[in-house]
Amino acid sequence: MKINSKHSNTFDSIGVAAALLTASGWSLAGIFIRLLPDISAYCIVAGRFTVALVVMMPLLWLLQKDRITFIRSLQYAEYWHMSVIVVGCCTLGTTAFQMAPVGEVTLLMSTAPLFVVVYKLLNREKIQKNESLGILFALLGITFILVPEFSTTETATLHRLLGNGLALLVALLMAYYAFRFRLLNQRGQAPDEKIVTLLTLALGSIVLWAVTAVVPNAIKTIVLDQQVLVAFAGLGIICTAIPTLGYAIASRRLPPILTTTVLLVEPIFAVVFAYLILKEVPSPLLVPGGLLVLGGLVFISKSK
Repeated sequence: MKINSKHSNTFDSIGVAAALLTASGWSLAGIFIRLLPDISAYCIVAGRFTVALVVMMPLLWLLQKDRITFIRSLQYAEYWHMSVIVVGCCTLGTTAFQMAPVGEVTLLMSTAPLFVVVYKLLNREKIQKNESLGILFALLGITFILVPEFSTTETATLHRLLGNGLALLVALLMAYYAFRFRLLNQRGQAPDEKIVTLLTLALGSIVLWAVTAVVPNAIKTIVLDQQVLVAFAGLGIICTAIPTLGYAIASRRLPPILTTTVLLVEPIFAVVFAYLILKEVPSPLLVPGGLLVLGGLVFISKSK
């Protein structure tokens, strides 16, 4: 996405505010998911995407000037490829939040830049010194967080470890998404972000509601009380629609390094919100491990 040169070298309060709004919205996803107990992950994601689609489709449709091109683009496999990755990430991420603490999952999902560097290595691209230091710090931080969980065989701890593993898998897939998008952009073949967003929301809604319908008793377990309705509205609007628009504004008004750095506060927001709303006390090792991970990501974000 091109950066507006007017804002590229100056402090832009609107851009920073949009980035902070994006980070806070994404950090609340785990909170709303935890407020939906005993509901399957695919049902939660289906509801989240449906709400976001209803809210965002009119705006995204209006922003798409050439609607014929918009429709014709759906014949290209790359659009579907990207959308499937995001739908899968949201489903796996939702499952992770159901199994492990919100702060840990959010932090581990934020390690996607680490895996982007790994993809660069696999693609035989040269990595910079900042990226090497970033990998070292991030891996040390992840080790701080996860290694103690390997030392026990308690069911609850293993459940938590699996959730954290799913969070890292989401980071791996999102890194692949970003790396793939960058390669396509270099070739002048990158998909239009608005089309990918609409296709992702529509595809996720249709497929996951279909899955929900065929799973025995999945829909019957949903009681549409006030808490459930608020949680679904929060996931669709606060955690999806608003951050999507906020990220677009921040990306256009701020330099990439500043956008990336501001978004790194997302795990911090998640830990604070989880403590205040869910009374979830973070692990003592999450603080040193989290600082190492965030420090590593800052190093990586400084690379050209």
